Amino acid sequence: MGKEKEPSNGVTKDDLADAIVRDAGIKKDLAKKTIQSAFDYIISAVTAEQTVTISGFGVFKPVTRAAREGRNPRTGETIQIPEKYGVTFKPYGKFKEDMNAKADK
Repeated sequence: MGKEKEPSNGVTKDDLADAIVRDAGIKKDLAKKTIQSAFDYIISAVTAEQTVTISGFGVFKPVTRAAREGRNPRTGETIQIPEKYGVTFKPYGKFKEDMNAKADK
């Protein structure tokens, strides 16, 4: 029997590969390799503290969240939360327009 797909609340890399296969007419293996290559490059660049701008789509930008004092919710005890690194994404172009059009409905 074939591999059963788990239910999902969102789009997966496999769904993205299927869309590329339909739209570009390429084999699924090539679509998957291309997607993974793009993701790997974005991760590598952002990890190296570079901003990645994809024209008409958006910008991935590395951010540093400063160390701070917090509280343990169970005990109320003061704890130190260490500095953390993350990434922000800001949509541009058609992506932003489409999102704003959805909000206007």
